Amino acid sequence: MSEPAAAPLLPGREQDLLSEVIVELEATRAACFLLDADLTLRWVSPELQDFLGTSDPERLALGRHVLHVVTGPLWRNYTTAANSGAILDRLVPYALFHAEGTDAAIREELAKVATDRGLQPACPPAMWTGTIEFPQPGGGQIVTRYSTTLLGHPIAGWIGAAVVLSSPLRARVTDLLTRGDEALFERIAQLATPRQEPAAVLFADLEGSSALSRHLSTPGYFSLVGRLLTAVDGSVSRHLGIVGKHAGDGVTAFFRVTDAGSASGAVRSAIETAREISRFAAAMEVERPVRLNIGLHFAPALYLGQLITSGRLEVTALGDEVNECARVQESARNGTILATKLLVEQLRAADADALELRPATTTYTALGDWPTVTDKALRDAGGLPVTELNVSHGEAPGPTG
Repeated sequence: MSEPAAAPLLPGREQDLLSEVIVELEATRAACFLLDADLTLRWVSPELQDFLGTSDPERLALGRHVLHVVTGPLWRNYTTAANSGAILDRLVPYALFHAEGTDAAIREELAKVATDRGLQPACPPAMWTGTIEFPQPGGGQIVTRYSTTLLGHPIAGWIGAAVVLSSPLRARVTDLLTRGDEALFERIAQLATPRQEPAAVLFADLEGSSALSRHLSTPGYFSLVGRLLTAVDGSVSRHLGIVGKHAGDGVTAFFRVTDAGSASGAVRSAIETAREISRFAAAMEVERPVRLNIGLHFAPALYLGQLITSGRLEVTALGDEVNECARVQESARNGTILATKLLVEQLRAADADALELRPATTTYTALGDWPTVTDKALRDAGGLPVTELNVSHGEAPGPTG
């Protein structure tokens, strides 16, 4: 995350008070900025810098009047023309009222903008809100709310204004979106721009789900699948993976070399996750066995990115290895973990030892010769060498780890 951007210090008590406000605003981790008593931009939060894609004081217009900030190239490029106009129409009357009776150079600029837009000075309220529209490259836009709060002090008087950007969603909807694992969400956020990179791939699916669903009550089966997928997602996150699609009672996950530090580390994370979720499933208390069948593969150039629609956000991946991993998984039976030769041979000695595996002496079977190979797997990945990995002993973790 970027370091906070701040203009040069102001003298005296005003700077001390603004510094106190900055500390409190930073603690909220909000996207926000701070204006001083002259409506000069003094500080931009790290979160807003990350969103705008720069920490350069010049591009952010630090130390400049708010009029120059909102009409500068950075902000202008991030909003629609109509939205920029709406923001100016709200801001300029208040800023002009603030500048009246002074000899500040900005007063003439404000007066010209006000005349051009047919605006008159207006005394600002203690707080006002509005929306900012951020067009997206692929179409559509992100809409966020901003709230501007005038800052006063019982002794020092007027010291500036804080502008905070926030979601326009209702609190109960925002609550649903923030219940997940923050570290996992951070890794997903890195995929806003799709990219090609090496990663281990995991596919897992509940064996005999139709029979289980018939055996259990509908609420009971729903609860079982919920607990299982919660445990799977938790395990993936703890091992620095990224949860992909959920399809019924199945799940995909990706372990990037970028996050693990090496191909061997990514493979180790995938195998540890596979073993952990396999143990968890086996320990679930229902009258019939609960087994996860798992496939593991390695993709030297996996294409990963976010897939965002009006109803969901998920990570998707493209590449031959994704389809091959699905075929490996669907050929597994009885809670088996099937791994490809390409995956196992990424392991370095230290990680292999920690997993109690011996890549140098491991033997493989072509997937097409595997006893429970499916017709689709035989057709699409029959020549892929695979081996069964043991599920190490140990207590199953809780649903949230």
